[in-house]
Amino acid sequence: FTTHEVAVWGKPDKSFEIKDGRAQFRPDANHLGWSWNTVFAFDDADICVTITLVETTDPTISYGGLMFWVKDSDNFYSLDIASNGFFQVRRKLAGEWTPGILPWTQTDALKHGPSQPNKVRVSVKKQTVTVQINDKDVARFRAQPPDQPSFIGLLAASATAKGDTWNFSDLKVTNVK
Repeated sequence: FTTHEVAVWGKPDKSFEIKDGRAQFRPDANHLGWSWNTVFAFDDADICVTITLVETTDPTISYGGLMFWVKDSDNFYSLDIASNGFFQVRRKLAGEWTPGILPWTQTDALKHGPSQPNKVRVSVKKQTVTVQINDKDVARFRAQPPDQPSFIGLLAASATAKGDTWNFSDLKVTNVK
């Protein structure tokens, strides 16, 4: 992430900013926030980012994630990770969260606790989605991609007691042929 990319991710506010080579989310307590790249659209892609929880009051509620196949704020998929070793893949369709593609699942691929960087990777090719966490395959499934090139994004949710902080770094997106 570079300073000139700020406009690509939307207008910074108190809960999302890009600085010092990373994106940072600080959603208010009991809130979910997201931002997506509004310039670069992809068909098939390999997307990788390092997600680090900086602080939380409840690792069972707080999570950070990578959005893919983003059409708009009402239509996208997300890979979410929590610092207690669980991940999920879900879809928002027509403004509603659908039943989980993959419900919260525990994996030993995730590093536990705050300040532990976790590299997540989502590869989408046609209808096949492959999910890796820290270079370990954790899921592969078929899903419905959008009917047009789509965007990628980041999201974070905070625990109920106070707002949490999530850092996102080393973002890399490659078109897959």
